[in-house]
Amino acid sequence: MSKFKIIEIKEDHYKAHLSWFFGDEKDFFDVIKKNGFTEEPKLGGDGHSLCFDKYKVIWVNHKLKPDVFLRALCHELLHYVIMTLELKGVVISAENDEAITYFFEKMLKKCMEVDLKKIIKSLK
Repeated sequence: MSKFKIIEIKEDHYKAHLSWFFGDEKDFFDVIKKNGFTEEPKLGGDGHSLCFDKYKVIWVNHKLKPDVFLRALCHELLHYVIMTLELKGVVISAENDEAITYFFEKMLKKCMEVDLKKIIKSLK
């Protein structure tokens, strides 16, 4: 297993918790399998967002070009937002889009505060 790092991001309003995994895709699935994930992994994507047991985890390929990385992060983060809100009993609908977009914006801001250069450098 190569080097990896997991960043924990907490959010107070919904009492939400996100684990953001940095490292190789195969290592991502190896680690989550050791923590109870039982589905067969689908390798080869730009990112993954998984919810199992008490874990909500995202992985985005840190080797992507910056613009592709940002799109993949937003994609996986939106999966996380929808999963989290559904688990909290928040209705996901067009009538409730402000709750969704504000939570997404808040979590994206927290992700953007992560020092990506430092983390990626630590993986080498």
